[in-house]
Amino acid sequence: MTPSADALPVLLVDDDEMLRRTMTDILALRGFAPSSAADGEQAMGVARAMSPPPAVAIVDLRLPDMDGLDLAARLQEQTRYVQVVILTGHASIESAVRALRDNHGCDYLVKPVEVDQLIRTLKTAEDRWRLVTTEAELRETRALVQTVFDASPLPHVLIGLDMKVRLWNPAAERVFGWQAVDVVGRELSSIAPAWRGCENVVEVVRQGHSIMGLEVRRSNRAGAPLDVRLNAAAFRERDGSIEAVLSVYEDVTERRELERKLNEAQRLDAIGRLAGGIAHDFNNLLTVIRSETDLALQTEALDERLRGGLISIRDTTDRGAALTRQLLAFARRQPVTVSMVEPDAVVAELDRMLRRLIGPGVRLEVDAGATGRQVGVDRSQLEQVLTNLVVNARDAMPDGGRLTVTTRHASVRPGAELLGLDPGEWVIISVRDTGTGIPEEQRTRIFEPFFTTKAQGAGTGLGLATCYGIVRRLGGQMVVESEIAIGSTFHVCLPHAEGESVQELPAPDADAPSGTETILLVEDQDQLRSATQRLLRNRGYQVRIAGSVGEAWELISTMPRRPDLVMSDVQLPDGGGRDLIVALQASFPGLRALLTSGSYDVGDVGDARIPFLQKPYSLQDVAGAVRAVLDGTYQPPGQLS
Repeated sequence: MTPSADALPVLLVDDDEMLRRTMTDILALRGFAPSSAADGEQAMGVARAMSPPPAVAIVDLRLPDMDGLDLAARLQEQTRYVQVVILTGHASIESAVRALRDNHGCDYLVKPVEVDQLIRTLKTAEDRWRLVTTEAELRETRALVQTVFDASPLPHVLIGLDMKVRLWNPAAERVFGWQAVDVVGRELSSIAPAWRGCENVVEVVRQGHSIMGLEVRRSNRAGAPLDVRLNAAAFRERDGSIEAVLSVYEDVTERRELERKLNEAQRLDAIGRLAGGIAHDFNNLLTVIRSETDLALQTEALDERLRGGLISIRDTTDRGAALTRQLLAFARRQPVTVSMVEPDAVVAELDRMLRRLIGPGVRLEVDAGATGRQVGVDRSQLEQVLTNLVVNARDAMPDGGRLTVTTRHASVRPGAELLGLDPGEWVIISVRDTGTGIPEEQRTRIFEPFFTTKAQGAGTGLGLATCYGIVRRLGGQMVVESEIAIGSTFHVCLPHAEGESVQELPAPDADAPSGTETILLVEDQDQLRSATQRLLRNRGYQVRIAGSVGEAWELISTMPRRPDLVMSDVQLPDGGGRDLIVALQASFPGLRALLTSGSYDVGDVGDARIPFLQKPYSLQDVAGAVRAVLDGTYQPPGQLS
């Protein structure tokens, strides 16, 4: 008969074929799974082939090729946990007893074997086999659990219902700082106040609940707060009662900080987009005001008081344009003309102006130590950054003090730490004051737009945000260090660069250039379109106007000859000015072009390198740009996105 799948595998080894066959049949009838062999070597081969391996081996004490006790020892070496029963005659009982005494782990049967005695002995051997295999499995399981416990990257903490720590794995040592010997056997709440919440966790689990993904605040040995995600479940006795609570922690402090920075960056980006949109519309308004003012100032026999008022309007428009430049720089939409600049030279040229700015109560010291080092920047923006930082430093010293501007070159090697800079060559401009210092809670927000520590009306909150945006746009870093009542230092860190400076749009002469060429002006703002048309006509140009891409194509199709230049806004109601110009130049090779916009994104211009004029523009600005483009003297500046 075929034994069942869970039948106990038994190996019978005896050279008496009749006995071997009879016992095999009996074992099969009683529900065992017997295999047999006539000698020791055959038995070893059969045991290797058995699957599962033998749990019990019945071995004759005297075999043709070896001693039964030797075979028992070999079987126990080859097959773990196998239980051996020695078959012996009356004359060999002493040998069987000796085998037991010598700790071979053997039982014995005396020939002739009674069936009931055979089955009882096998059942005893089976119980012994199941016990040792279960104990071995428990040891392996315990070792596996201990390995997982020790190797887990997540802190595991086992807390008894008495609130005392029972287990504390290496990950807990690494994350929280306490060694296991410091905490095992102690209540966590007595170790650090931030761990008092464990009592609530234990109580929740004791009531039959599990905790999954609960974010809590804990602390490490140094007292630093940690954001951790907690999973907790009951550790039960055999009877199902709760013995302890196993808590598994995941340190999410760094992740939360990254999320906070991402949210901050997204918020700043949203504010930047808003600022860019406001600047765009505001620049259009300023361009109209500036153009109309320039036209009015050209009126002959103008009343001097009225002239003074118009000049005041023009100057106020320029100040408004400076504010929108700050907004555009913050929004990263201001055109940037990159050239190779020596920071030492910039600081030296600003020295006199800076001394006038800070006044007599503050002593300015300049230490230029980056001689010959260049950075790729927009010079005017670097001047703007330095001026802003110096003014802020002055305001931080209402009772006077010392203000130091230094430049230096720094080589940051891999693995080195300097102001959080990446490895490479850097030029660092530092502005240090001996003022009131910046509280830590304010330092985290110091570069936020519209955040200011000054009194209401004394600051816009855009200065440092603009400086930060400019420096980051140039591939640099801006770092602040501060101590209360000691002072603050702002470090402007820019990557060292090499190369030649680029040519900028030629500056217009005091007497605005003129011409007689035909210009197609495409601008969707009615007032701005009208004012610009009159500005250009006053300089002698023939100007045709359109308010959209469609109108421009319709108009140019009716013109007797193509225009000499197309001047278009970047953003039009039915398309982009850049696309319009590219299409027109494809239809009319040699057509000159000039783009204008109240905001600017280099992506709007693309790779065509189309000349660009920033709004708001004056009569001299627009006349000079148009003349330069028509004469072919325009050189595209280096630009950064």
